[in-house]
Amino acid sequence: MQYSDYYFNQNDRIGADRVDNTQQNLQNTRFANHMLANYFSESITSAEIQFATSQPSMILSGTANGDGLNGQVVDYDSQLLIRTEQSRPLEKLSLNSRPFVTIPYLGRGTCNPDTESQLLQGESVFEKKGVSTIMDKSFMDYTLYPVDDHMRKHMDTAAHVDPEATALEGWVRGGVQTRAMGSA
Repeated sequence: MQYSDYYFNQNDRIGADRVDNTQQNLQNTRFANHMLANYFSESITSAEIQFATSQPSMILSGTANGDGLNGQVVDYDSQLLIRTEQSRPLEKLSLNSRPFVTIPYLGRGTCNPDTESQLLQGESVFEKKGVSTIMDKSFMDYTLYPVDDHMRKHMDTAAHVDPEATALEGWVRGGVQTRAMGSA
């Protein structure tokens, strides 16, 4: 059976693991401990006050003695500020109902949610505009018949339909066989 020292929030953090104690992590931890430490005592002794006031142009002030910010000053200041007349009441905004209930509701009225969502969203097309070939107008009717007389004559000639009629001398459909070329 294995024995494990279990302290709260120590077994499951990577910061508590000895493998993670890099030099940067150690320095960061020591810097944070130094910055958060309080090196001053809570009470000031009379010897400290005597030493501070004996220096020329030294005025003693602080949170414990002197004109500094202590609890009494905060209380007096709060009483002066809070007990005066406020510029606006601090109660919450209360929304009352309409004084005249006979005024009609000026919203959109009854609606069909299916039709409304179809109008808002439109038709679903998943192709990009630059790639899409979807148009409202079909051009199938124009491709099936000649446009003018010149086009009709061009379509009726056999040279247009049969490529062998317009081919060069010695041309073979599908190309010449490579085995036949070597024997020639």
